Amino acid sequence: ANMNDAVADKNAVVLLMIAGDETGKSYSVYKGTTKDDAMTIPVEDSEVLEEEVGDFVEGEFSQYPTKRAVLIKAEGNVRTGAVESVKRGVARSALAQEKEIHIAVQEK
Repeated sequence: ANMNDAVADKNAVVLLMIAGDETGKSYSVYKGTTKDDAMTIPVEDSEVLEEEVGDFVEGEFSQYPTKRAVLIKAEGNVRTGAVESVKRGVARSALAQEKEIHIAVQEK
């Protein structure tokens, strides 16, 4: 098994996933580390979600080329399928192809 160093928020493009209820069926995705409504990515349409995530990641790596990873921070009850949609969005970024993707799940 390969072991990697921990990734600090300052060294990564961060996406925050917050569950809307205990089931995890509803959730929100935020660009960055804060739950600011202005930084929300629409999740109703997975195609739009993936496109916006890819555009955000591409823009962040363009603006901050020293960032070395993508960090998806998800609450424990966010469904796996939702996290996979965000991962597919990250994969749309050409600049993310050479970066590591880390997924952190936080139990409440």
